[in-house]
Amino acid sequence: MTFTICITSFIVPLLLGNGFVNFVAGLIYQRFSENADYPSGAALSILVLVVSLALVYMMSRLVRAAFRWQQ
Repeated sequence: MTFTICITSFIVPLLLGNGFVNFVAGLIYQRFSENADYPSGAALSILVLVVSLALVYMMSRLVRAAFRWQQ
């Protein structure tokens, strides 16, 4: 189940971009598989993780503040 969810983050951008538009997931995939540039791929992966965690944190703070404001 987890693999199915994770593989969609690579397949859907590849189908939508058709090789002409680079998405971050496709770029990370290229760095690891085609270019064998592991440090660059790892750095991009960590960057995406940090940005995702920051967005989740900011949204949780906004929801928490909105909930307190309503009470």
